[in-house]
Amino acid sequence: MRWWCHFWDSRLCRDTKLISKDKEGKYIIIDFFKNNTYSRLINIHAPNIEIQRKQFFKNIRKWITHHCIIIGDFNVTLTKTDISNNCVFSEDSSRNALFDLISNNGLIDLWRLFNTTKKQFTRKQTHRLHLQELPIL
Repeated sequence: MRWWCHFWDSRLCRDTKLISKDKEGKYIIIDFFKNNTYSRLINIHAPNIEIQRKQFFKNIRKWITHHCIIIGDFNVTLTKTDISNNCVFSEDSSRNALFDLISNNGLIDLWRLFNTTKKQFTRKQTHRLHLQELPIL
């Protein structure tokens, strides 16, 4: 979390304002002023349940502004490139809602933009006695 503290250093960002957060800890929205621009940071932890996650992505749209950064745990992979070779790319209706959120709001997956074919994962987990790797999004 060192980059987070550096990013929010009062000498670098001014006029930070909490816009909204939910009681369950699924999102927090902060506006800030940096480099002569007002921007918005949305940090999310999308639900694990597919139908709830799909609705969550639809609901988050109302918070997106022109200069917006969305970070966090999306709990769904966007493409087959985002999963390890040993994992199955299963159908997930929330993926389409996330694609819509990205494309309809001019958002960009910066990791994938600069790492078009790279497979790198944030952690490993055991599922049904098989090791799985989770992607960096």
